[in-house]
Amino acid sequence: LIQQQLNTDDGLVIIMRTKYDTIDIYHDEPLPKLGGVVVFTENEYGMASLLAGTTIIGDREPDAIVMSHLLSELAFNAAPKMARVGWEIYFEKNHAGDTIAFVMLTNWPNVQLFPPESSKATWIYTYPTVRDLVISLQELGAEELRFLSSTTIHEALDNDTYALLSPKTIKNYVYGSESNEDDNLFFSPPTWLFPYLAHKIGYSRSEIIMSGCDDDKKVDDVAGWTLAGYLSDYMGNKLLKRDYNKIVKDFNKLMQKHEKMHDDMVENMKAVSEAQSMAPSEHMWG
Repeated sequence: LIQQQLNTDDGLVIIMRTKYDTIDIYHDEPLPKLGGVVVFTENEYGMASLLAGTTIIGDREPDAIVMSHLLSELAFNAAPKMARVGWEIYFEKNHAGDTIAFVMLTNWPNVQLFPPESSKATWIYTYPTVRDLVISLQELGAEELRFLSSTTIHEALDNDTYALLSPKTIKNYVYGSESNEDDNLFFSPPTWLFPYLAHKIGYSRSEIIMSGCDDDKKVDDVAGWTLAGYLSDYMGNKLLKRDYNKIVKDFNKLMQKHEKMHDDMVENMKAVSEAQSMAPSEHMWG
């Protein structure tokens, strides 16, 4: 643990950095003792797990962030609302008073589905960072790890083998269990890697929880509600549908805003490209 003191207008601020081989965990308060871990992604198509996670963590600043030289981030940023970087960790109490770490993966190296061999190139970046994070959370007392996802990736596969499941359906896979069903499930890289390594280093329960999906929806509210119901039972918190509907409404507005920004940026880039007769200067890169 490395602590750095900064003098600000608001007084003395302590910045804490817990360092492992390939990751740094930045936090303002001492890291708490954990009872479990829930991992989900920010950018999965349909955003089912993100919708579910938001019902627990809300819209607030993370309690800790994970950064690594192996995890690439965009080099640019902008004011007044600066983009956050790093995997985000939120600490939430369950019904028994235990602290559960909710880990939101904000980025992952680009992986091509076909050919499958091309995915091997990302292993050098992902294995060390996932390993170190799983170990660090175990050292804080975590004994269980659950990964939330959906079957949206099945849309790109042979559906006679990997079935398209209803967004109201939940399937799970528990590492080391002999009672797993014989369902054919295909996992994205982070979906299986986190619980796999958790199982290997001695977590008592390492589980993948997947909802089905509606692949026509960019904001899959039904699949999100299915996973949110699972989290509600797991955490022991009552979830009201009207509260969830507000989250879905906010997500849809945000999606529309991002799509408009993207379209505007493409049009601006096209206009600039057509107006220039020579390649832009690269002096700014030094």
